[in-house]
Amino acid sequence: STKNLPVQDDINEEKEEDPDDISDLIGKGDQVLRLRLATDRLDAVLKAGFNLSRNKIEKAIYGDRVRVNGDRPKKKSQVVSEGDEVDLVRRYNATNPSFLDVSRLEILEMGQYIRFREDDDDDDAKIPAKVKRYKNLTIENYRVPVKGNLNEE
Repeated sequence: STKNLPVQDDINEEKEEDPDDISDLIGKGDQVLRLRLATDRLDAVLKAGFNLSRNKIEKAIYGDRVRVNGDRPKKKSQVVSEGDEVDLVRRYNATNPSFLDVSRLEILEMGQYIRFREDDDDDDAKIPAKVKRYKNLTIENYRVPVKGNLNEE
């Protein structure tokens, strides 16, 4: 009897992988987000990706709590692009103070400027982006280490 044998087509379908499906790479609390950004500036990406106020973002940038690809940004208007990793340092790791707990945005795709419909609620958002947000990562301190009190928000 051939009833219990798998159909050849079903086997092939299981082996096919969707290149856009990255759900197996996502840890607990991590998300892939589709955003529409006002600009491609660092502060705009942080605002959209972490849902923070511009004031908190400015304090974090100038308080040495933001890194782009492991380096300190020179200014909040620094442009970020596809492939960049933007870290927001949360605190020193509780079990090993030479490590840091960070939230990270990995820029997967950064589109070109688009003009959305006139009646769009988010009329100022013009750059489509796809980012992967890691809520809580533990990493080694950077080449140029973060210093100071990270317990202040």
